[in-house]
Amino acid sequence: MWDIYRRKQKIFVEFRNGHKTWVNAFEASLLSLAIKNGLDVEKILNFIQMERFNKNRLYLLNLAIRKGLDENMAIEYAKHDTILYKNTPVVMHLPADKGISILEIFYSEVYKFLNVENKTVVDIGGFVADSAIYFALNGAKKVIMLEPCLKFFEYAIRNVKENNLEEKIILLNAAYGLNEEISLDKTVERILNKDAKQNFNERKIRIYSLEELIKEFNIREAVLKMDCEGCEYNLINENNQILSTFSSIQIEFHHGYEELLEKLKDAGFDVKVELNGKNFGYIYAKRNQK
Repeated sequence: MWDIYRRKQKIFVEFRNGHKTWVNAFEASLLSLAIKNGLDVEKILNFIQMERFNKNRLYLLNLAIRKGLDENMAIEYAKHDTILYKNTPVVMHLPADKGISILEIFYSEVYKFLNVENKTVVDIGGFVADSAIYFALNGAKKVIMLEPCLKFFEYAIRNVKENNLEEKIILLNAAYGLNEEISLDKTVERILNKDAKQNFNERKIRIYSLEELIKEFNIREAVLKMDCEGCEYNLINENNQILSTFSSIQIEFHHGYEELLEKLKDAGFDVKVELNGKNFGYIYAKRNQK
């Protein structure tokens, strides 16, 4: 099972025309999806074999097929790092093997809980601006995105520019925190401290609290999305009045939810929790009517 999860388990496939090959579990799921949608499986297989070491394009292909494109259009979109969302082509460049977020955001729509229309969105843990672009395409008035990792931030700049969303999305190479020192998970591989020094290639970045963001960008009514590999727990120390700026909040938590749940309830939010593991999942919070 672990090998299948890591896409290393090989599956033998034999086509009606006699063609035989081996694919991994993820590739087999793509072929199954192509068959289900009545596509030319040979063309899909040829593209899979050509892009086997560029899994992001296979994720893009997966999304294109799920959006109902034929095999030629699906391959063309994937070749050019493009997806189709609400009948709009969206360019989405990604770091190696990080394409799963595209399916989560643009197909599963994991952020559909947040009503962003005509609102400002504070996007903490913006990655490559995939969620920021999603919010912009769903009618957000403005998106303020924080991403501390320079590699991801450079992808975000490119994606926002190529989708002509510079007027709607403000990109900050910055982190979120309150304490004198915050530590993010090893998957992010960095330690940040309050005076904006980053112990990573001697590069300095700023750390914002929600209060600082609200004041600096004159935010009045907003929505908050957090997916920042552990920094979400700094929210516990925010002033309740600051949190009341947000009509709805969605947090991906990584080390349990109890303190976050208690904080948001105390700040006047109705809160639901979705567990996807022992200590991992989502918090959905909606502010009670004032």
